[in-house]
Amino acid sequence: MILSRDFNDINSIYDFSEGIICDICWDDNLTDLLVTVYYYFDEPRDLKDKDVIIRFKKCSTVNFDYGNMLASMKEYNIIAPHPTIEHFLLKKNSSSVIVEIATNYASPMISLICDEIWVESIDEMKA
Repeated sequence: MILSRDFNDINSIYDFSEGIICDICWDDNLTDLLVTVYYYFDEPRDLKDKDVIIRFKKCSTVNFDYGNMLASMKEYNIIAPHPTIEHFLLKKNSSSVIVEIATNYASPMISLICDEIWVESIDEMKA
């Protein structure tokens, strides 16, 4: 279910800081990047301790920096890392949204340019 189609809601209504990135994948159309985040805060209501999908619509550029995470996995024998979001930066230009997501492993860990950002809840029906 779509919760928001307004990128301004991120960092105002939705606070993804301290959220854990659980999954990163491409949608079937291969232009939308889906980042699933375990949501940490009580607001908005009924999202605490649930997975929320951030859909980056029509990505033209995506960069990942997993170097520190992979090094930590090797050094400390981590099987399943839990990158925690430290900050989420958004900039809007005339035709796109520029995004940087910093985590405890890298700043930024994910950087991208997309047309829109949607926040979605995971349908209980899919489970």
